[in-house]
Amino acid sequence: MTNLYYLHEWLSGFISSVKVDLFWTIASGFLLFLLKQYLDYRNDIAVRKRKISACKLLILNESQANLDSLTSMLSMLNEIEALEKEEGEANFSLSIREMGNEYLVGELDDKLHICRPIPHSSNDVYHKVVLDVAELSKPLFLSVQNGYEGFSMLKHIHSGLIKGLQAKQNNEPFSHNIARSGFVEYAKNELGRAEAKIVALVKYCED
Repeated sequence: MTNLYYLHEWLSGFISSVKVDLFWTIASGFLLFLLKQYLDYRNDIAVRKRKISACKLLILNESQANLDSLTSMLSMLNEIEALEKEEGEANFSLSIREMGNEYLVGELDDKLHICRPIPHSSNDVYHKVVLDVAELSKPLFLSVQNGYEGFSMLKHIHSGLIKGLQAKQNNEPFSHNIARSGFVEYAKNELGRAEAKIVALVKYCED
């Protein structure tokens, strides 16, 4: 009986020991799982921040390039207005030169006064990153959407300028002199609105 008693005590102790070891094994495994989840979460946040920073940098560069184009376009429209106010007959036309580059040509009494490249807008980066931006950050996505409306307006003004400069050869039903068609005033107003949108996007991406 004594032997059975000691055997019972030993088995009870053994089982208790196994239970304790099993408990700590499970607890350790659970803690390691939580630690891994936490580290993965921290890593995901870091990766997300790097992606947002990269997208903002790309968008910032394209926004600044478009802002430069917008400034150049406004300067060009002011030159058209100034030449039209001069005494004499002002004429404006489109010249396609090397590599398909478009130039504004302005003449006064058949004398060349303006010859400068017509600026373009670009939204290549937008099409490449817009889906990533939509997933990464709602505030950035909304800012990009608003800013790129300005790019679209700039592109629209470019198209209108080209159409106005080709009005005579295409026999358009409006003034063939772009300075008298009302386009310049309209374009300057639209570019003012576009500038506000692009500047807001630039500031957001610089933060």
